[in-house]
Amino acid sequence: MESISLRDQNNNLYLISAAELAYKPIKKEQSSSGIYSGGEPQTKVLTEEEWVEIQGLVQAILDNVSIQTDQRRMLTSVLNITFGSDQKERYIITRSDELRNLLTYLNALLGK
Repeated sequence: MESISLRDQNNNLYLISAAELAYKPIKKEQSSSGIYSGGEPQTKVLTEEEWVEIQGLVQAILDNVSIQTDQRRMLTSVLNITFGSDQKERYIITRSDELRNLLTYLNALLGK
């Protein structure tokens, strides 16, 4: 995996590469409720060990085809993975332990 982007069920965006994790939250004015805010943007430099852990958590999502769906609905997340300059894949992921594990780890790295 070269890079990963994850848009969670609230439309907060996580941009991940071997070098860093960037969090770009949805703003109140962008949310469907007009109330929800994802907080403040954050960036964190990643260690090699953190990058390897993230890739493992993403691979667990990819390995479980039962949590993948064809339509973006409420409470789903979108995972985009770039494997090389010309190979990109998109997955729509339902709520699951695998997704929760990835989000928990990313948020812990960000101190959330």
